[in-house]
Amino acid sequence: MLKRKVEEFSSQIETRALDAHGMDSDEVKETRPILVENYYLDAESRYFKMFRDETFRTSEYQMTYLMFSEKQMYAYRYVFDLASANTTEKTNEYFYEDITNVEVTQKQIEFLSPRPIEYIIGGIAAIIIGILMMPWGSIFSFLGFLTLVVGVIITAFLGFSRRTVDTLTLKLTVPGNEFICAMNPENIAAIQGMKAKLREKKQ
Repeated sequence: MLKRKVEEFSSQIETRALDAHGMDSDEVKETRPILVENYYLDAESRYFKMFRDETFRTSEYQMTYLMFSEKQMYAYRYVFDLASANTTEKTNEYFYEDITNVEVTQKQIEFLSPRPIEYIIGGIAAIIIGILMMPWGSIFSFLGFLTLVVGVIITAFLGFSRRTVDTLTLKLTVPGNEFICAMNPENIAAIQGMKAKLREKKQ
């Protein structure tokens, strides 16, 4: 579902960005636009989960489209939430000489992170089996106790546990303001190119 949504909005984001800024594509031909995107991870994320491929995903996804004219950079940020109809759009524009710093930051956010449902179901099943086995006699009581303990461990420490998630963000600093957006490692090369372009424009 998320992949379909991302593909849908990726095909529309250039038009959305131009419309939001009231521009046409001829005004931002200085260099190739950059699409920066990733799951929108912060302490207030609505839903998040570690999937079987050990990747954290959230119900919120952020896409930022950066466009460049001769003298300015134009940013369009779009956040959508699969769990609701909520969307957020924001535009910013900066003169190149006003951008004092471009920073890619990796930070860690700690979550109480649910894993695939099999962990939780398996843990609860083990707890129930352990409880049912315990009245059957000494051996069964011991095995039941062990099963109960294993079930608690699976449910509490694998099903729900606090985990640290690495996130990447792009931060542009201008006097009195900062522009921050989510990004993924695949965006780094394009951001390095943008930094080189900014240095060229400042010369």
